[in-house]
Amino acid sequence: GAATGWNFNSAFSQANQTVAESNGTHIIKAYSTEEAEQERNSESTQPVISGKQPEQFDYLSGGKELDLWYTFDDFKLNIKGVCADDYMAYVLFDIVFDEDFDYSAKAGWTAWEVCTLAEAVDNSLDEQPALGMVGQIGENIISQEGNILHCCVSPKMFSEYTWAGKTLVLDFKSVGRFVPGKSEKDDMQYQDKQELLFGEDGLHVEIPIDFPIFETTTWEINQPTDLAANEWNRLYYGGELPATVKYFSATPLSWRIYVEADTSDFSKGDAYCIDVDVRAGDKTLEIISGDGSNWIDDNGQGETREFSQPINPGDITAITVCGKTFELK
Repeated sequence: GAATGWNFNSAFSQANQTVAESNGTHIIKAYSTEEAEQERNSESTQPVISGKQPEQFDYLSGGKELDLWYTFDDFKLNIKGVCADDYMAYVLFDIVFDEDFDYSAKAGWTAWEVCTLAEAVDNSLDEQPALGMVGQIGENIISQEGNILHCCVSPKMFSEYTWAGKTLVLDFKSVGRFVPGKSEKDDMQYQDKQELLFGEDGLHVEIPIDFPIFETTTWEINQPTDLAANEWNRLYYGGELPATVKYFSATPLSWRIYVEADTSDFSKGDAYCIDVDVRAGDKTLEIISGDGSNWIDDNGQGETREFSQPINPGDITAITVCGKTFELK
């Protein structure tokens, strides 16, 4: 059965909190005997959903409830909901282990992990972009509630694309856990592995982003700045790196910036760092660490990042890019 008291907004809020707490990093750790026992004993308890309930952010305003079920040996998959902005799509799903399957935590073993692949398809094109549109997948296990594993995946677009009107393609590969190798120098990343497959060839699911996604607010900036204010840029490129901050945009979940620089002296593969602080009045908004910037076209680079918790783009008053502040009107 499905988890009790499923609520779209609470569930997404909890997923967002998990992603923010891991701050974009993925840590692999095996249970100690004591931890495994605690985990087994706590399995019957409901997860505590923290966060402010009454004024909770409305994830459903840019999302859609789903209830898709797929059955495999030893477990079922239940895809529960999706929400999206231009930059990222967020999907929540549950792995429901069969009651007669021993899913409980084991000493020396890692927690369960899910392996998925993601891509975007634009059905209006005859040919999809050669490199694909998705740059990063972002998988997280949010919590385990008895035999149910609450999971999320948040594929992120390369900066020049948007999720609006695309189809999100997820390929579910496996649910697994393992005994880590003894040292980092080990050829073997793991000594023993337990893996459950989504059928022989994996499961291919297409989710059309055919609902209104979160709106984007864009500020045209077109102002000069010197990227050499960033220490890494200065060490690499010398005293100055004149650039133009073209625009900044934000949704409740993420922001995006585009910066053009004179790259005539760059050699292939060169890139620059873009330090950004986003301010709402006298408060700097917390952001989750990301992948850094990437080339959007021959002239410049963009960077996209997630906010640690949903914001109102209307509250944003200024951004600071490599030490220079731009007031947003």
